[in-house]
Amino acid sequence: MQQLMSISALIKKGWEIYSINFQKFLVPIGIMLIPYILYFLFLIFGGPELILLMLILNALMVVINLWIGIVIIIMLDKLYKNQPIDLNKIYEIAFKKIPSYFLVAILTALVIIGGLILLIIPGIIFIVWYGFANYAVILEEKDNKGIAALKFSKNLVQGRWGATFWRLLLPALALYLVVLIVIFIVSYIITGGNFNLESYNQSLIINAISSLITLILTPLFVSFSLILYNNLKETKEQARTETPAQI
Repeated sequence: MQQLMSISALIKKGWEIYSINFQKFLVPIGIMLIPYILYFLFLIFGGPELILLMLILNALMVVINLWIGIVIIIMLDKLYKNQPIDLNKIYEIAFKKIPSYFLVAILTALVIIGGLILLIIPGIIFIVWYGFANYAVILEEKDNKGIAALKFSKNLVQGRWGATFWRLLLPALALYLVVLIVIFIVSYIITGGNFNLESYNQSLIINAISSLITLILTPLFVSFSLILYNNLKETKEQARTETPAQI
């Protein structure tokens, strides 16, 4: 079986897709940003009478995050394959996939939590095995719903668990550390280095900065695992075609 893309090549390809096409992600990121802005405005100017509105807004944030999350996955997949982007069509397709995507997310979470309850190691194994089920339910035309998506993901990883684990972990960890450093620097500038963990206003500002940076970098975070998913598929299919027919 052909070797998977190296970690450095994975990071380079993800950054290339993200940086070159950043403008294409601005509208989806902006849609995700709207409920966050409203949420922080409620926190600043709201009172007890707005609790019901906050609950409604939280539910709206979940739906929008699911919807735009699917949109970004489809966009990244098309960009990786050099296919044209029709945002209106992608929005429509993504909205229809919310229920099946949500179901697979719940099933994956339950399986992983079950593994973690048994022992930490089975939980980690399950995270890698079933970590691509969300891509299967969105991007595959068949065998992509419910348990079938989990099986599809596990089949891609089987025989390459270790290589997949490091390619999932290291790019995400590297980017996460960069995000933490950027948040720290921006927060330091805004507060003048006078951090006060008990200050409500400072906590609100730092949370707002963290949310904004995370949203802006969401396509980059997703790109690493999406590219790995496609690479797993490509190498699996190539190995299948290269396997000599049995007489």
